[in-house]
This record gives sequence, structure tokens and C-alpha cells, in this order.
Amino acid sequence: MWKITKKELLANIITFRFTIGTVLFLGLIVLLMTILLGDYAQKLERYNELVAKESEELRQTMTYQNLKPTIHQPPEILSFFSRGIEDNLAKEADINISTVPIPKGSYTSTNPLLSIFSTPDITLIFNLVISLLILLLVYDAVSGEKEEKTLALILSNSIPRNQVLFSKFLGALITISIPITLGFLVAGLILLFSPIISLTADDWLRIALIYFVSLITAGTLCSIGLFISSVTRQASQTLIILFFLWVVFIFAVPNLSTYLATEIINVESRESVDSQADELHQEMNKKIEEFIAQNPFSGNQIESDANEPHGSYMRFATKSYVRYGQKVWAFAGPLTIDYADKEWQLRKTYLEKLESQGSLAELFSFISPLSTYENLISALSRSDKAGSKRFHEQAAEYRRQLVKYLEDKKAFSSIRYIATVKEEHLFEPKDIKEYSELREKYEEKNPQPLNLEDLPRFHFSTENVAATVKRILPGLGLLSFTGILFFLCAYVAFLKYDVR
Repeated sequence: MWKITKKELLANIITFRFTIGTVLFLGLIVLLMTILLGDYAQKLERYNELVAKESEELRQTMTYQNLKPTIHQPPEILSFFSRGIEDNLAKEADINISTVPIPKGSYTSTNPLLSIFSTPDITLIFNLVISLLILLLVYDAVSGEKEEKTLALILSNSIPRNQVLFSKFLGALITISIPITLGFLVAGLILLFSPIISLTADDWLRIALIYFVSLITAGTLCSIGLFISSVTRQASQTLIILFFLWVVFIFAVPNLSTYLATEIINVESRESVDSQADELHQEMNKKIEEFIAQNPFSGNQIESDANEPHGSYMRFATKSYVRYGQKVWAFAGPLTIDYADKEWQLRKTYLEKLESQGSLAELFSFISPLSTYENLISALSRSDKAGSKRFHEQAAEYRRQLVKYLEDKKAFSSIRYIATVKEEHLFEPKDIKEYSELREKYEEKNPQPLNLEDLPRFHFSTENVAATVKRILPGLGLLSFTGILFFLCAYVAFLKYDVR
């Protein structure tokens, strides 16, 4: 058996198609890694700038009403292997009491979880180059040797057919493992020696798993190729059928999966959801207006405004106006939080339907080993929809922490929610002249920002590799089962194959 395996391996390696395929694959890996490294460097620089800017704005926050941090998801370091839907969704979220953060990119007229066209990454190169190379290596493994009469010669030596078939499979798999291994070594070395990349043990383990899944996918494709070659009489027929299947796996299945998912699961229009959200806003505003009507302001409405990063505030105002603002926000603040949660429930239903569409499309795409491979690698690269969902779940949790922080500070009923004027400097002047005199005497020209040292800070935590493996096991099991099934089918067909 090993002699036949060695023969198959050597016969494959010396072919022009293997040389061209390997050189093309490695060349594209180097080119793509160079481009993606530059892209990652720009994203990382932009992320650091945004985080630094947000940190500075927090330090300048004067009033609790303008405590509205923006959080950012760091660029995914493993997106070299699979971009997934990373570029389809916004990687930031605005945190405030008025809204619960949602995936910004997903709240559009189209569903970004239904990504049809892949962005350039190593997965795309594998799907285009390696899968095509496998097709060219195995298409004539049985039908080609039958035409050349070499298959009859091999079987005339009383070698069991199962050993012959397994040797061909093993020879093809070892052959295709060479460019795959070299490609991963090149990519790994580029990442290892890049000054902007710092990989953790979890990252390296994920890369090893991506390599392992790539070999399983290659084995599955080899099994499919051997099966087709074992049921056809001519190598040309095998090649045509395999090329047709390749086109179906690469292009037809992803598009058809998306179409079927959108047809089966109907999602109401974004405009309809927006309309319902507007009704909630109107209902909330009406309650605030009713409160104001029942508690009319009496006094001198004189104020002196100033601006800060996320809005304006009062640097000085009459005592009656400040007290009235405290009273209104003591009512409106909790009400705003309550209606934001109601709006979230409304939008959550919409988002869950979009997610259901994406999950159904992914389920249909399991028909294609290459689509399955793409889904598995995006999960291992933390660039799939689960990664984005995790960020926004943590963003929503951070908003809850912010709300609790404000409630614990009794911020809504405090002066510092709307103004920087001190309690002892609140007066009720008779006219604008007296107000100006008091303002000139007591207004702080450079008021101190809020002390936010005890404000919870956002830290994005990624999914650990054990959780990811548990999540992808069904897809990995299906991919492995497909390979085994087609090999068994090839075995049955080969037992009955007429080599004459």
C-alpha cells in the first residue's frame, strides 16, 4: 500500500499543475499577508486614536447628562485568515441612557449577516486555489488510469482494491498538504516577525486549528473527487463534473442559501421598526410634556450655557431654573431609561429575525464543503456573526453599568446633571442686571470636570478557544462525515469498477 501511496505522491508532485498551484498559492499568501498587514496597521492605529480621543473626552466631561462614552471593538488580529462579516458591521457603540446599543451595520435595509461575496483573505485563496488544485489532482485518479490501462496492471498484482483506493486518497491528501503546510508556515512566520502583531497562546492555538480544519476540508474534497472518478469512464467526464461541482460549491450554494433564507424568514422593513420606535419616542415625550404642564416653571429663566464634547451645560443660572431642571430630570431620566429598554425590545425582535436569516443561510450552506469551511474558519478567526454579537452584548451590559452608576450617584436629581454651578452660588436675582453681577462674582471660569475615577471602564473580552471549538463541533463533524461518506461511496463504486 505504501508503495502505491509513494507512487501517487511522486506522480502528483512532478506534475506541472502541482508546481503552478503551489507557487500561485504561496505567492498569493505572501501578497495578501502584506496587504492585510498594512490594512491591520491602519485599523489598529485608528482604533488607538479613537480610544485615546474618547478617554480625553471623558476627562473633560462636565455634567452627567453628557456622560455618553463611545466604546470601540479592537480590530481582529486573526482576520488575515477570514474576514468573515467583520467589515460589514460597525465596530463601535454609543453608550447613553437614551438607547440600547445595537449593531449599526445590521440596522440597514439589507442583512449584513447574509454575506454573499467574500472579502480577500486566506480562506478565499484556499477556496479558489487549493480546491481547484485538488480537483486537478484527483480527477484522473481512477478514470484516467483506467483509460491508460495502468489501473488494470496494478490490480493484476492481486492487490486488494480497498488498499489501492486508500493509497490514492492518501497520496492525494499528502500531496495537497504540502502547499497548505507551506502556506501556513509562511503566514505564521510573517505574523511572528511582524512588529505590529502580538499573538497570544490562544491565537496560536486557533491558527493550529485553522490548519487542522483546512486538512480535513482537503480530505473531504479528495474523497468527493475520488468518488466522481470512480463512477465515470473517462477522465474528461470526471473533470467536467468536478468543475461543475466546484462552481456550485463556490458560487451557487452561497447565493442560493441567502435567497432561500430571505424567502423562508420574512423580516419586516426597517422603516416599519423605525415607525414603531418613533411612536415610543412620541409617547415618552408626551409624558414629559404632561409632567411639565402639571409642574409649570415659576421664576427667572436665566442661564449661561457652555459646550462640552457631547452636548452643552449650564455654567451659571438662577436658583429657580436649576431647581426646576433637577425636578424635570428626576422624572425624565428614569423615564428615558425605561423607554430605551422598550425600544430595545422592539429592535431586538427585528435583530433576532435578521440573525435567524443568517443562521438559516448558514445551515443551507453546509451543502457545500467550501462554505462549511468558510464558516468554520470565520468562527475560529473570531470574525463571524458571533464575534459581533458578543461585542454588542457586552456594550449593552456596559450601558446597564452606566445606568446603575448614574442611579447610585443619584445623578438625575443632582445639580451636576445639568450644571457646574455650586449649591452655595445659587441665587434668585430680581433682574438681568443683578444676575450679571452675581454671575461675574461667582461663576467659575474654568469649572472642574466630573471625577469619573469610579466610572466602570469598558474592556472587550473575546470568546475563548474552548467555547469556539464547542460551537463549531457540529459543522466540523458534518464536514468530516461528508468526507467519510464520499470515501465509502468511492470504495463501493471502485469495488464494482470495470477496469477493462
